[in-house]
Amino acid sequence: MLYDRVFFPEHAAMAAALVRIADYPFHMHKDVLEIIFLLEGRLELTVVNNVLEMESGDIYISSSNELHRLHLHPEYHRYPDRTHS
Repeated sequence: MLYDRVFFPEHAAMAAALVRIADYPFHMHKDVLEIIFLLEGRLELTVVNNVLEMESGDIYISSSNELHRLHLHPEYHRYPDRTHS
């Protein structure tokens, strides 16, 4: 199985990051919950073998050891007036 490592600041109960993701391959976390809160756009979230479509404002909580993948919805692969990687 593929585990993604999560690093927390020393003595912190949790960590947060604001990121722009075009594609994040299948991964899971050991003993960590991942909370995905989509701020804008549309995202395809694959959990095990189920594809869920997320839209702005949607929240998903991934359990530990739950295989998941994030993929920007095809219509959002272009960012007008913005740069992206």
